Order: sequence, then C-alpha cells, then structure tokens
Amino acid sequence: MKIGLYGGSFDPVHLGHLLVAQSAIEELDLDRLYFLPAAQSPFKPDQKPTPAADRLRLLRLALAGQSNVELDEQEIQRGGVSYSVDTVRDYSRRFPASGSST
Repeated sequence: MKIGLYGGSFDPVHLGHLLVAQSAIEELDLDRLYFLPAAQSPFKPDQKPTPAADRLRLLRLALAGQSNVELDEQEIQRGGVSYSVDTVRDYSRRFPASGSST
C-alpha cells in the first residue's frame, strides 16, 4: 500500500491544500493520503492556532466524500509542538516496509 503524509496547521484548510493533496495522490499514485493537522507548528511558535476542534471540523467537511484521504488526529492528540519526525516514526511502526525495494 502506497501512502502519503500531508502535515500542516491547516489554519484554515483551503482550496490550495486540497489541490496539492489531489496532485500528490495522482502524481505519486498513492492509495491513501493522511492529513495530519499540527497541534502547534514549529514554524509559527509565536502564533496561537485556531482551536483544534474547529480546524478538525473544517478538515472533516473539506475531506467529506473522498475515499482515498483520511484525517489523522495524532499530532493534535499528542499536543505541544508537532514535529514530523515523531509522526513519521509512528507511521513506520504502523506500516512496516514489506521488504520490497521500491
């Protein structure tokens, strides 16, 4: 299974996010793309994000009806500053390599 991870603050989610996601799915031939909203972006340390519940609600609405995308709340649930390396490690455990060289 070929998956992609799409992280960001999504504050707010907008058409540009959705177009990038669709392009990634098509160009990389992904089976599934996971949207990973950050609890707090490390690139915006002085900016307080919109409450997580509101960002998640808008993402759910934006992604409704799309079968090849999924919202993953792990960075929100983890809290604090969201670092991609933590999420990639989690996905490496959840989706171990199948031994193929591709």
